[in-house]
Amino acid sequence: MNHHFWHRHLSLPLLCSALLFSAIEYWQLDFLLANHIYALEGGQWLYKDHWLFSTVLHTDARNVMISLLFIVLIGLVSSFCIRQLLPLRTALAYLFSSATLSALLITTAKHFSQMDCPWDLVNYGGTLAFIPYFHARPEWMPNAQCFPAGHASAGYAWLGLYFLALKYRPQWKHLILVAILCLGILFGAVQQLRGAHFISHDLVTLTLCWLTALLLYPLFFSGKVKALVHPFLTQKPLQHS
Repeated sequence: MNHHFWHRHLSLPLLCSALLFSAIEYWQLDFLLANHIYALEGGQWLYKDHWLFSTVLHTDARNVMISLLFIVLIGLVSSFCIRQLLPLRTALAYLFSSATLSALLITTAKHFSQMDCPWDLVNYGGTLAFIPYFHARPEWMPNAQCFPAGHASAGYAWLGLYFLALKYRPQWKHLILVAILCLGILFGAVQQLRGAHFISHDLVTLTLCWLTALLLYPLFFSGKVKALVHPFLTQKPLQHS
């Protein structure tokens, strides 16, 4: 994990994210895209309660992602009992930690950001005025938790798979990265079509999930800091009498 690694995985992604967010804010791309979608749907959020978008691609897809996380957890716990799973313990611990902390970070950020969804705003059939980022929210306005994008994190939370590929199967890293990005983009697009999020919400979610996966990577795989979790990762499976 040399200077090149951090330049490629930290400096460049942060710079790109900052530039994209600045462009979205400067050209008001959030509203331009939302206006276009809202107009195409006939001046309403046509897919807000549509079974495919609301049930299959939102609720069911989220439940599948949660189920996958539990499978990873079961594999991790099993590695303390099943000798054959011991070589996978570090990877499973990293993947579970990365995905879980990404989801928790997004949930926490949503709680403190107090940003409204597009469908809550006057311009899109709601009742509230838009409060810009970093502006104080009037006390009389109801609580809001629409920023960053929670559903997109169900896809982007698995960015740890890219770093596992980087460690164990470098030839797969780009394919896995593209697959995870496509999954997050799909989940984000579903919510934008439903009126639940602006595009900037998804960008911030992607950035936070990437940083979580990146910063946990040396904790589990770098010799300089791995000692912090080394006893947990190297404990032998329980022996049965």
